[in-house]
Amino acid sequence: MFASAGCATSGHPSPTPSTAFPTPGGSSDATVPATSTVAPLAPRVPVPLDARGVGVCDLLTPAQQAELQIDPASQTTDLPGAAPRCQWRTRDQSGVLTATSATDFAVGGLEGLYLVRGTYGVFEPGDLDGFPMVRADRQDTGDRDCTIYVGVAEDQLVWAAAGFPFGDRSACAVARQMASYMISNLPPLR
Repeated sequence: MFASAGCATSGHPSPTPSTAFPTPGGSSDATVPATSTVAPLAPRVPVPLDARGVGVCDLLTPAQQAELQIDPASQTTDLPGAAPRCQWRTRDQSGVLTATSATDFAVGGLEGLYLVRGTYGVFEPGDLDGFPMVRADRQDTGDRDCTIYVGVAEDQLVWAAAGFPFGDRSACAVARQMASYMISNLPPLR
């Protein structure tokens, strides 16, 4: 499990996962070559999972949503960005949780994130349930917002973002739990 750390915020009550790495059909804050002859920077995924074909809103079961205090009626997928995202508010309206799945980046998986790690104010590699993960956020402003990226295959990743602008819950603890639930619902890579 990833050790507790402070989390970052974008300054908005509704966090947007950090997406500095290339998005499908989009651009980024940094230029990343489509191919590279350099040794990989990101750790290898020991037992790959497959996020392709799993709806991003289906990455959490109803029981897991209840455990995270998610209000299922607040679910929205009408979010900017190229990677599929699903967002919810907590039942008490104190926080926002976002699940994202990325399966088709030109430089896939965590490698794309590692290639632009210098664009993040917080970049903390770790492990989550045996999978390589990175806590990466643009700014470090305490434990109000936190984004956890998990490599589930060499060319796929999922990430969980949690934001509690009033600091009433630990965003990193919630984001880690959410990411753990998400990967537990993915099938093995075929």
